[in-house]
Amino acid sequence: MRTFLFNGDSNIAGCELANPDVESMAAVISERHGARCVNLAKDGASNDRIYDTTLEYLRDNPAPDFVMIGWTEHGREQWYHDGRMYEINDLEVGERVPEQYRRRHQFWKMHIKHDTDWHRVMGVYWHNKVFNLHNMLADRNIPHYFFNAFFCFNTPEEQHLDWKNCFYRPYWQNCTYVSWCRENNFQEITPGWCHYPADAHRGWAEQLMSVMEQDRII
Repeated sequence: MRTFLFNGDSNIAGCELANPDVESMAAVISERHGARCVNLAKDGASNDRIYDTTLEYLRDNPAPDFVMIGWTEHGREQWYHDGRMYEINDLEVGERVPEQYRRRHQFWKMHIKHDTDWHRVMGVYWHNKVFNLHNMLADRNIPHYFFNAFFCFNTPEEQHLDWKNCFYRPYWQNCTYVSWCRENNFQEITPGWCHYPADAHRGWAEQLMSVMEQDRII
């Protein structure tokens, strides 16, 4: 049986679904292709976590037959405390910030998270770093496909990169997962949390598979 590796934040993890092992987009794609689903996604994950855990899996396991990553918002961070990294986001999805960092986190939410210059710089940083991972996977002949969950790369056209059809419209804001859900009138499970029901997961999976199959990615 083939192995499909998935990674991302709560969207690929299937947060708030009744049965994410069956209803999530990762489960739908794996089931369609008769593959074993390995899902590393975590609620509230930063791109740092997504990037690092993907590389760790590739280092410690046989190469998967396919990799899909849904990149989260570019502004999330990781903070180290008491032996491990905590995923830092403004909604505190996934885990609570340690008490010792509550003041620091409030400042981050009020002054850093909403700084447009900071978001622009982080977007450029992740645009280049994700491209590195794309090239690594291509060098290893591992089929892969990426998408943005929240925000596209706000990059000038002359700096757009050639993703070899391995990234779903990385520069189109209306083609992120959350934007697609809103445009197709799916309702959030919990208002304000950007988690969508099983029919949204299936619809998005079908949308991506139609493009991937057409481009012979999967």
